[in-house]
Amino acid sequence: MGKDKKPKQKGAVKQKIKNFAVTAKNMWKTPLKGRYLAVKEMCYFGMFALGNSWLMSAINYVAAVAFIPYFYQIDTIHAYIIVAISSIANMIFLPFIGNKIERTKTKIGKYKPFIIGCIPLYVIFAMLAMWVPQLDQEASRIAYAYLTCAPVQIMATFCNNMYQNMPTVITPNAQERADIIRLSVLSLVLHLVCCNLS
Repeated sequence: MGKDKKPKQKGAVKQKIKNFAVTAKNMWKTPLKGRYLAVKEMCYFGMFALGNSWLMSAINYVAAVAFIPYFYQIDTIHAYIIVAISSIANMIFLPFIGNKIERTKTKIGKYKPFIIGCIPLYVIFAMLAMWVPQLDQEASRIAYAYLTCAPVQIMATFCNNMYQNMPTVITPNAQERADIIRLSVLSLVLHLVCCNLS
């Protein structure tokens, strides 16, 4: 009798593994019943969280008010003016952009058109801000700091707001929102681990 039970148990385990594999494969593109997001979309959000965290860390290291004078070799007053410009611009433009996002209706949703349009510019300006050219004239360094640091700070605030608010608008399911936030926290932990190892 014992010998007969072992093959049956092995068969049941194999069937469970097979069912799990099929379910996982289906969940990659198709949300579960009562849910609104497939695993693929949740992973994309996790990647967005990881990229946003890396860029924010890089910007805070180079384009923050304490570091702009050091990296660009310019007077400290310019760092405060750059931060003031970006802060005022965010206060003026972010409400209008948020209203525009809420009114946007496309086949790919509200946020995706803005993410697709903003992220590449964000990355380009972040790279420009972190790449400090060896300019001899102080006026040239000041101009370069204004043209790179102010835009990247504005875009950083906008992209970070999108990242923070996205879980509340992409799904009405509270448990799904919690799962997305948990995934983003794991991405942030991965970022911190990578930073400490480098």
